Amino acid sequence: MIVLPSAGVVEYINKNWLNPYKQMFVSCWISANLNFQEHTTNRVEGMHAKLKAYLRSHNSTLLQLVDFVDQIITSQEREIKKTFEDSLVVTMNHHKVPWLDNLRGRVSLKALDLLVNEMNKFYHLRKGSLSCRCQLHSSCGLPCACRLEKYEKTG
Repeated sequence: MIVLPSAGVVEYINKNWLNPYKQMFVSCWISANLNFQEHTTNRVEGMHAKLKAYLRSHNSTLLQLVDFVDQIITSQEREIKKTFEDSLVVTMNHHKVPWLDNLRGRVSLKALDLLVNEMNKFYHLRKGSLSCRCQLHSSCGLPCACRLEKYEKTG
């Protein structure tokens, strides 16, 4: 037998815990693990839809299924290589800062965007208006605001 909580309990939890702190609950679990900032299952659902589009009928053979998966992976590999090639030649204006000189053209544009955002967070840390929580480091393996501060202090 399942016993449901009373309306008062649900209201208390919503008012005092879930509404004010819901971002903290989710991010403490998601951002503590390497996930490259994927917080939803959209990619999995998208890949499932793409695979279903490749399948011509419900009675495809295993060999056909493997061939379809291979075609999808090959297509994704081409897209990823193009993105990396773009990262070698394209320079965004907000990436033209001295502390990114050694990284431009060597890492992806997305990684540079994340670092620029983290450096902005670092400036707020200095003012004492924000805490680091090291989420970028634990979720992407990139230096977080407090690590960037250490790098800046050591030159």
